[in-house]
Amino acid sequence: MLLKRLLLENFRQFEYANVPFQPGLTAIVGPNGAGKTTLIEAIGFALYGEQRGAKKTIEPIHGSGAKPRVLLWFELGGREYRITRDLTTAEFVDETDDRVVAESLTEVTREVERRLRLTHEQFVNSFCTEQKGLPFLQFRDRQRKIDELARMLGYDSLKLAARIAERHATAARGRREGAKLATERLPAAQMEYEAAERELLLAKENRDAAESAHKERLSALKETEPRWQIATQVQKLLHQIAGLEDQKRLLEQSAAERETEVQEAERRLAECNALAESAQRYDALVKERDALQLLKEAAEAQARLVTEIEHLERQAAEIERRIAEIGVVDVEAAQKELEVCKRAASEAEAEAEAQRKAWTERKTAAQQRIATLLERKSGLERELRQLESAVKDGVCTTCGQPLPGGRLPAQAEKEEALATVSADLAVAERALSEVETEPDEFKVAMKAVEQTRERVARASEALTAMNERATMLQKEQDALNDVKAALSEKRGALGEPVAFDASAWA
Repeated sequence: MLLKRLLLENFRQFEYANVPFQPGLTAIVGPNGAGKTTLIEAIGFALYGEQRGAKKTIEPIHGSGAKPRVLLWFELGGREYRITRDLTTAEFVDETDDRVVAESLTEVTREVERRLRLTHEQFVNSFCTEQKGLPFLQFRDRQRKIDELARMLGYDSLKLAARIAERHATAARGRREGAKLATERLPAAQMEYEAAERELLLAKENRDAAESAHKERLSALKETEPRWQIATQVQKLLHQIAGLEDQKRLLEQSAAERETEVQEAERRLAECNALAESAQRYDALVKERDALQLLKEAAEAQARLVTEIEHLERQAAEIERRIAEIGVVDVEAAQKELEVCKRAASEAEAEAEAQRKAWTERKTAAQQRIATLLERKSGLERELRQLESAVKDGVCTTCGQPLPGGRLPAQAEKEEALATVSADLAVAERALSEVETEPDEFKVAMKAVEQTRERVARASEALTAMNERATMLQKEQDALNDVKAALSEKRGALGEPVAFDASAWA
C-alpha cells in the first residue's frame, strides 16, 4: 500500500489539515503536542474506524462540537482508492474507475481487511512504531508473534497452497487408479491416465516447492526473532548511554560553574580584607540605617492609617447622606393600604357582577317573552289560514251552507286574538330594545371597578417602591456599620505619633 494524501477536518487538535505523501521516505517532525501521533491515528481511523481508549477520542479538543471527518487516498495493486469516514458513516471508493466499493462503517472495515490482508492489530504493529521506542510486532506471546508475522508475510497462503496441492495430488491418484482399470477396455483411458500422471507429478512438485519455501521462511523467521530481541536491548542500552552522557555533561558544567564561584569568592575575600576599616564604618552605618528604617516604616504605616481613617470617615458621611435621602420607610402602612384597596376592588367587582347578572336576567326574560309571543302569533296566523281555506265565496266548504257575513264565527275571534298578540309583541320588542343598552347602574359599577383596580395598582407600586427603599436602607445601614467598625479598628491601631527624622535617614 502506498499512501497518497490525508485530509483531516475537526480531528482532535486539527481543525483542518491536508497532508500529501511523496514517493520515498516520509518523516513527521514537530514539538510535543503538535499532532504527530494524531496523523498516524487518523490513518488507522480512516482504514479501520478504531480510536484510542474510549470512544469519541477523535472529537475536536477545542470544544466546537463540529463533526470529525477523515479522507485517505492510497494506491494498492496498481489501483487508486479513497476512503471517507466519520463517526457515523464511511465510504470506500475505487477512484480508478470511479466505483463505490463499500458504504457503511462495518463494510468499509471488512473490505480494508480483505484487501490489505491485515487486521487493525497487525496494521498497527507493522505500520508504525511509537515515539522513543521500538515496540515492533508487540503481540502477547512468542507463538502469537510468529503466527501473525507468518500471516503478514503470506506464509499462511503457502500453507493453503500446500493443502490445495495435496488435494489435487489425492484427486490425481484417484484418477490414475481409475485410468489403470479402464486401460484394457478404452484406449482413451490410457491418455487420461498419462495426463493424470503428469498432473500428479506437477502437483507433487508444487507441493514440495511450497513445503520447502514454507520451511525456509519459518527458519528465517526463527533466525530473525533473536535479532529483534537484540535490537530491542541495544535500543534500551543506547537510551541509557545517552542519558548517562547527558548527566556527564551536566556534571562537568556544574563543576566548571563551582570553580568559577570559588575564584570569585577568593577575589571578594581579598577585597574585603583590604577594606576592613571601611567595612567596620559600613557596619555601623548599616545598623544606624536599619534603626531609622524601622522608624520610617512605622511612620509610613501610621500615615497610611491616617489616610485610611480619613477615607473611612468620608465614606461614613456619604452613606449617612444617602440614608437621609431615602427618608422614612413604612412598609407596614403601604401593605395595609394595598389590602384596603384590594378589599374595595373585591366589593366593587361583586357589585358589578350583581348588576351584570340582573341586566342579563332582564334581557333573557324579554327575549323569552318575545319568543313566546312569536310562537303564539305564528299559531294564530296558521289557524286563520286554515279558517280562510274553509270558506269560499261566503259558503262553508265543509257543509256547503252560506255563512252569515261570508265568514266563520271563529275567524273574528282569531283575528282579535292575533291583534292582541301583535300589540303585546310590539311592547315586548320595545322592552327588549330598552334592556339591550347597558344600564346606568352597571356602568357606574364598572367605573367603580376600574377606579378600585387603579388604586390597587398604585398601592402595589407604592409597596414595591417601599420594599425597594427598605432594601436600600438596610444595605446602606449594613455598609455604614461595616465602615464604622473598620474606622474603630483603625483608630485603635493608630497609637502615638512616631518620631522619625527623615534627614538623618537620608
